[in-house]
Amino acid sequence: AEEAPAEEAPAEEAPAEEAPAEEAPAEEEEKKD
Repeated sequence: AEEAPAEEAPAEEAPAEEAPAEEAPAEEEEKKD
């Protein structure tokens, strides 16, 4: 995970703000919506 960029890493490893809405927790997605 450390080798791959946050955007490439799964939501579990990458910060919600870095991960796409699809990968991010519902809380983050809901805030965007």
